[in-house]
Amino acid sequence: MAVISTLPIELVDAICAEVGNNNTKELLAPSLVSKRFNAVCSRRLYRAVGILSRRKLIQWLRTVERNPSLALFVQTVIISFGRPVMDVFMAFGQLLRKAFRNLHSLRMLCLYRPHIGLISFISDIHFPQLEKCSLPSCRATTRFVRVNPHVVDICIVPLKNTPQVEMEDSTTPFTMASLRHFVGTPSLARAVLPGSQVRSLQIHWDQAATLNRQIIEHTFISASQAEGDLSSICNDIPTYHTIVLSILPLHLSQLTNLTFTIRTPGSFADRDAFFSAVDTAIVHLPALQILHISGLLTPEVPDVEDIEQVDETVVADNYAEFVHELKAVRRWGGLCSTLRLCQLHLTEEWVLVGDPCSAESVWIPHGLALSPRQTAIRKYWWARLVLSPSDDDPITLPATYLRFIEKMGSEQLAHLREIIRRVEDRSEQSEEQDTAE
Repeated sequence: MAVISTLPIELVDAICAEVGNNNTKELLAPSLVSKRFNAVCSRRLYRAVGILSRRKLIQWLRTVERNPSLALFVQTVIISFGRPVMDVFMAFGQLLRKAFRNLHSLRMLCLYRPHIGLISFISDIHFPQLEKCSLPSCRATTRFVRVNPHVVDICIVPLKNTPQVEMEDSTTPFTMASLRHFVGTPSLARAVLPGSQVRSLQIHWDQAATLNRQIIEHTFISASQAEGDLSSICNDIPTYHTIVLSILPLHLSQLTNLTFTIRTPGSFADRDAFFSAVDTAIVHLPALQILHISGLLTPEVPDVEDIEQVDETVVADNYAEFVHELKAVRRWGGLCSTLRLCQLHLTEEWVLVGDPCSAESVWIPHGLALSPRQTAIRKYWWARLVLSPSDDDPITLPATYLRFIEKMGSEQLAHLREIIRRVEDRSEQSEEQDTAE
């Protein structure tokens, strides 16, 4: 196998042309795939660069600073360190600025586990093609966004040990002086969002902010004043706090995409309360099309390689969870006629097939990153509810679901029936073995 760094530049160009700009997942970061970092990162195949250490950051900065023509191919930069590296920024500040000035094609800049030092050195640099950035909530970020007003997707990451002070009244004109007293999510939002072109916003809420109604309200008011037709917002919250859901529709009713990421799930009772808050909020979001909720508390799913090894008694809790999802999704679809996709976990989602306003539309499960066994089990549960309903079922689906399946091709219908037969045969065999023992 050829080593990437030894390939002729003509062949690399041909590979780049074949892969295309839309397949960025194929263009892996050199820091993750090659030990010959300094040689590899100068190849134009690597348009996405991931920096995970101090040494590699310095190597990459020197390469980009010395080769402006190669720097033109860099489109994504992701920098994440496990510990502070302020010495890098102090000792190599000028190198940092020169290198980033060469990134004229940069489209995405993500600074995870952020350090103010880095953003401070590049806060006055204009990136003409920058569209998406993940930045710490500090004064330097305010300057950065004002120098790059064309950014349409912003992720606000709070700094650790940020002092919490009371915000100004929402009617008081916001001034830069406020940032000297409070360096946090709402201050950054008030400084950069009004009048901006932001269309997608991601906020990492800390525990204190999610319990403070005034902080949340200030942030959403600022987001509503963006001129970029804000249509998507992602709320990364510490646990099942419902206060964000209660305030958001009051100021951002035009959203089409709403995401919640729960970092610490809590209890099933807390989850049910959160779902009830979704019921209330979704009524006031008349344009909502996509709802994502990840990090939900769910039972552990045992996995096996072969569908025929499935014992349904082992996954009884997950069947109840599946039914709970289906009930919630159908309920939300009834409350919001524009909703067409619900993703309740990172690996699976529910898709509405048909016109959302039509009585003939149905919700079907769709696996994103499930194993073949898990995908088959979810298909089995859904198909059994439709094709083999019983009085013991916890949910009764309308006749539209049966008509939907009947319209499917004979091969697809036969596949669903085969899944049902194999799983139920396996369950009967397990019961017979238990009886014999």
